[in-house]
Amino acid sequence: MDDKALNLLQMFYRSASRKIVQTINGGTDFSRDRKLTILKEVDIILSELESSTRKWVNREVKNGYVGGAKASIAFLNQELNTSLKYTFTKIDEEAVKAIADDTFMNFAEAISGVKRATSKLLDQATKERIRAIIAEGKISGETRKSIIGNIASQLRQGFVALKDKSGKTWSIEAYSKMLANTKLNEATNQGVINQLSQEGDDLVQVVGTEASCELCNPWVGKILSISGKNKNYPNIAQAEDAGLMHPNCKHRYAPYHPEIAEKTEEWDTFLQKYI
Repeated sequence: MDDKALNLLQMFYRSASRKIVQTINGGTDFSRDRKLTILKEVDIILSELESSTRKWVNREVKNGYVGGAKASIAFLNQELNTSLKYTFTKIDEEAVKAIADDTFMNFAEAISGVKRATSKLLDQATKERIRAIIAEGKISGETRKSIIGNIASQLRQGFVALKDKSGKTWSIEAYSKMLANTKLNEATNQGVINQLSQEGDDLVQVVGTEASCELCNPWVGKILSISGKNKNYPNIAQAEDAGLMHPNCKHRYAPYHPEIAEKTEEWDTFLQKYI
């Protein structure tokens, strides 16, 4: 993926986070009415973020998918001396839309998590205000300072987008970067798989640098069947069910033919020309 594209997405999320912080910090009385006003303002910020994200996802998922498909064609033409042509078919269009919709759904879930975190933060401030009024009959300067300090402390930790299946908590900025890397790698790999299938090829090889990842390492260099019909090799579904192509995984599927097996090591470098 183009670094400029990822940087643009990160700019969207940093800007939205900064605006939300400024909006929350603009509150002074911590009343319920003020909370509702802040949440309406946050809604506007997040709606703009959703709109920007949707456009980004649609564009970059297609770019990644088409890049993977075109690279496959070019690679086979170069190494096998063929003259295959690339055509973006109705099936490709449906595949791109499916990946884009799934990707955006994940982003939308994270954005909803920001709203929940904001509401929770303001709820706490409102409760502290009510407790102070009950105890002191008013909001003193010290109480106000304490509430502001608590808000500031939580804001410094960043907005929590969500907790994943492992229980890890993600900030909105970190989650958006991880999700972008994961889903665009998926789009590129799917472009490769679908293009090879349309050409009647059924084998791919897992390429990429081995890392200290017990899920991926067993599969690096392995040859996989796309359809699962070639019983001489495990299939892609089995590999992915075992953990290959997990979130933030950077491994790729490369076109595989026995006569160009040694060339697949060059796939990542070759692919970068197209994505």
